[in-house]
Amino acid sequence: MEEVFQAFRTPSGRPIPRGPMVYSWEDILKVVGAGQGVIATVEEVTRFYP
Repeated sequence: MEEVFQAFRTPSGRPIPRGPMVYSWEDILKVVGAGQGVIATVEEVTRFYP
């Protein structure tokens, strides 16, 4: 199931490295803000984490 949302390889077959492990929304925001990761989310997230 993870492969559907977080690909392990690019369409051309190159591996996609994994970023640091995070355990909370605040950690995710720090990692993304530092340019060390990305997050796919839904628009409604702004209602819960403004």
